[in-house]
Amino acid sequence: GYGESAPADKLFPYFGFTVENVVEKALSVL
Repeated sequence: GYGESAPADKLFPYFGFTVENVVEKALSVL
């Protein structure tokens, strides 16, 4: 059960990910 948002909230910042960064990098690659 990874249905809760807590793990994502902890892991994403840990790996230096943010929604904006992911979107920008994804668009850059495309």
